[in-house]
Amino acid sequence: MPMLEKTIQSQILNRLKNSGWFAFKTIISNKAGMPDIYCVRQGRHVWIEVKQANGRTSPIQDHIHNELKQQGAEVYIIKSLEELDNVLNDDKFRGVSFDTKETKHKKDDE
Repeated sequence: MPMLEKTIQSQILNRLKNSGWFAFKTIISNKAGMPDIYCVRQGRHVWIEVKQANGRTSPIQDHIHNELKQQGAEVYIIKSLEELDNVLNDDKFRGVSFDTKETKHKKDDE
């Protein structure tokens, strides 16, 4: 049985918050199709659409994601913590580390 989307969202939010990101679930929106999670850290703004392993985005979600990307936003469809780690650890994203130990180390050095 695939993991429920709300369970994946909860895991993602916990991982983000424990790694120094300001993150929240976009529960209320007057615009259909907005991604599930918004997070920011060190000037990097990321929108995350959470789906189950076999989940797909709707046409309105695809449209909104494209609008956000046209404005320069990072928007990702994430189905697991592994996918989240891969996206946030990719070197092309300004070298912002997602490693919890490094985040704590950086804070200790400040």
